[in-house]
Amino acid sequence: MITTGEAARRLDISKRRVVALIESGDLTAQRFGHVWMVDESSVASRLEQPRLTGRPKLGERDQSKLLRFTLMNKNYEVLNFTYNSRNHTVGEVQPLGKMAYAPLGILSSPGHPTTAHATEWIANRYIPTIRPRLTEFLRELGYNHPAQMMFASFGLNLSDQYWFRPEGASLNWH
Repeated sequence: MITTGEAARRLDISKRRVVALIESGDLTAQRFGHVWMVDESSVASRLEQPRLTGRPKLGERDQSKLLRFTLMNKNYEVLNFTYNSRNHTVGEVQPLGKMAYAPLGILSSPGHPTTAHATEWIANRYIPTIRPRLTEFLRELGYNHPAQMMFASFGLNLSDQYWFRPEGASLNWH
């Protein structure tokens, strides 16, 4: 265990930043009265990580949580979107063609897709959390959230022709 001052010196940051990293869970520490003592191995681990500058893309520190898809209407590309699998939100949308092929719920009143509308539309596609035994069923499949199961099946739904093609995949509707 080392002091916040020593951790700050090793990490080349301020003591205040060390405390912020402790509070966010990025550094392991233990409080003794009014003093934080930082675990040396968490400081060493932090030093081994690449140093990122600026704000994280779409507010997500773990970039592996940002999944990229193309919303498809059968074989027609509607839009590209980035999905944050940690907080289950859409962070970016990029229209690819005529919005006549887009689902109605994904468009704002002027006919443009928005991240808020896309997030809501996707949330309405997965199994509602109020379904009986859903938690047990998801656990059996190894999922923590209904969205995981939906994305594992490409967002396919029995009632329409929309689906999600993962970035780089060469899948088609047929």
